[in-house]
Amino acid sequence: MGRIYGYIRVSTREQNEDRQWIALREAGVPESNILLDKQSGKDFLRPQYRRLVWKLKKDDLLYIKSIDRLGRNYGEILEQWRLLTKEKGVDIVVLDMPLMDTRRWLPVFFGCHCRSDRSFFWKGKQLPICARCTGELAGILGAVIAFPFVQLVPAICIVMLFPMLLDGLLQSLTAYESKNWRRLFTGILFGFGLTTLFLQSIAGAVDCGYRWGHSLKTYL
Repeated sequence: MGRIYGYIRVSTREQNEDRQWIALREAGVPESNILLDKQSGKDFLRPQYRRLVWKLKKDDLLYIKSIDRLGRNYGEILEQWRLLTKEKGVDIVVLDMPLMDTRRWLPVFFGCHCRSDRSFFWKGKQLPICARCTGELAGILGAVIAFPFVQLVPAICIVMLFPMLLDGLLQSLTAYESKNWRRLFTGILFGFGLTTLFLQSIAGAVDCGYRWGHSLKTYL
């Protein structure tokens, strides 16, 4: 266990940082290790934040009141989270998320949703989920609606899983960067195929149980 630090940011000098100070002190952060910036999070030229990044070492623990203290948009927040947790080996606790252990796994689950370049926009506002997950949800909904009317061979459903898996694998292992329309399309295929397989399994189990019960009733 390394040192414990806290970081406070307020966007203007008129804003009051008392609530952040109180929250960090109640979390057990030494007052001498709390750094404060009173300026916009528009960029990362903040002197105290830069000083904090320089001071942080592997296994140190950083407390912040809310995740937006790291930046003003999803992309900047994710980039700073990656820098701190992956490159510097720092743990982060977000006090406004008491039910979540955010120290390592938050970007694993939510990282794609924090990137504006991987999301669609509606009326100038970023949708809360990424393009791939949007496709998956659409595929799941489509499969549920189509299941009573369309019966696909399980092999076809399995094939529908591969485009997204291959697209994601290429993106993880190479410099390849998928397009949002491709993320959406492969997500739809994946969601549709996987949900159809799941529904077919349930239907098969119910049918098997019914047949077994009917046979048992006939035997008795």
